[in-house]
Amino acid sequence: MTHRRILKVGACLLLVGLIIGCATARIHRHPHELRFTPLKFAPPKAERTVLNNGIVLYVLEDHDLPLFNAVASFRAGSIYEPADKVGLASLTGTVARTGGTTSMTGDEIDDELEFMAGSVEINVVREGAVGALNVLAKNMNRGLEIFADVLRNPVFSEDKIDLAKKAALEEIRRRYDTPDSIAAAEFPKLIYGENSVWARFSTETTINDISRDDLIQFHKKYYVPNNVILGISGDFNKEQLIAKVNALFGGWSPAEVSFPRVEDEKPMSVHSVNYIYKDVNQSSILMGHLGIRRHNPDEISVEIMNYILGWGGFTSKLWKEVRQDRGLAYDVFGGITAGLDYGVFEAGCQTSGRTTCEAITVIRDVITEMTESPPSDAELALAKEGRLNRFVFNFASTAQIVRQRVTLEFLGYPLDYLDTYEAKIAAVTRDDVHRVATTYLHPDRLVVLVVGNSAQFDKPLSTLGEVNAIEIPRNAASSALMERTVPVFGYAPPSTLLFARIQR
Repeated sequence: MTHRRILKVGACLLLVGLIIGCATARIHRHPHELRFTPLKFAPPKAERTVLNNGIVLYVLEDHDLPLFNAVASFRAGSIYEPADKVGLASLTGTVARTGGTTSMTGDEIDDELEFMAGSVEINVVREGAVGALNVLAKNMNRGLEIFADVLRNPVFSEDKIDLAKKAALEEIRRRYDTPDSIAAAEFPKLIYGENSVWARFSTETTINDISRDDLIQFHKKYYVPNNVILGISGDFNKEQLIAKVNALFGGWSPAEVSFPRVEDEKPMSVHSVNYIYKDVNQSSILMGHLGIRRHNPDEISVEIMNYILGWGGFTSKLWKEVRQDRGLAYDVFGGITAGLDYGVFEAGCQTSGRTTCEAITVIRDVITEMTESPPSDAELALAKEGRLNRFVFNFASTAQIVRQRVTLEFLGYPLDYLDTYEAKIAAVTRDDVHRVATTYLHPDRLVVLVVGNSAQFDKPLSTLGEVNAIEIPRNAASSALMERTVPVFGYAPPSTLLFARIQR
């Protein structure tokens, strides 16, 4: 038999087998008929220990890939900097990394990390500063030495301070370039108050007033071992690693840390309509009010409500109503975040100037609907399933698992939070969702901000309430240059699981 005939016979036999298999197998007529084994979420646990000088250490071995990762979270964010030195926390983190240490210049650190294909970074958010190390496992000893040196012994060289200041000033100049960036800068002021630590932004004056000594003192005050949670994952021997950590960090002396008081009493938001002129065809809309405190006992129920309202993507009420049914926006969102002081309920979208008021009205109506009736059984089940399915992707690697543990402890959640999370999600009922919606959503108190060109709006904004026109700098580095608008309607014109949402 020739090779070609053998192939033909084989193909015929395969076809016959497929026909027989299809005839005997059950054919599902719809994807909803498919049944799967229930998801069981059980991520590996990082081992937690506390060093003698107060460092909280999480360690998790993973020998699948030759990688080494470390993360260090300090309570050293921008909410702790003086009001006249806004930008100090960020500059401290930046120049601690770029400005070199007592043993190496910043450029030497860059060169060595580049040679070993590694990285060391420090990023600062509202509540914390997060250092990160990523290297190959074979370079973990040297990488950890550099990481410890950067965290402990920065020298804050003047040339790198000047460079960081120039970068900060350029960012300030670009702050009002786009409608989205304008809204992000101005909305927190409307929610928290202009002078709140949760709303303030650096200016040319505050950046220029920061000295090298300010950076040194801020680092000395907050970058101490009893104010850090350190997480390490990757391909290593745990006992050898802990010995290395003790050698590098054990001699770091603890110090008393006093944190400035962060305001914790705020009045409930009052409904207002706010407008900022920008000569564009599309409007950026943000609307909301104060949210909830972190560790609120209703947090899990609020998560499910968020998913049903606006965090559930294609399945959320806002998505279906605003994008799918009416085509008013490409993307729309809405939900409550929890904060150290207060988080924020925030909803919004970008829409054509010609549908600005319609979009605002539709979003407000969907929020109101959430407070008037509980979700259906199908909506609740889909939200629970979707939330858990998304949640597990926060633990796709040991590095993510360790980072989650570090973040949860940083935010003050109990050590068994992840172990009980699935059961708490499962326990949420329709009545729970309705209760938190009526308790924490206030459609009659929405603070509305619109950035766009009022000449193109479908209706005057005044139909939604009295309008407060806000003027913004044309160039954020110069308060003398203000953007003026033409009166049109009788008036002239702010966080996977967690750390990324800390009061951006």
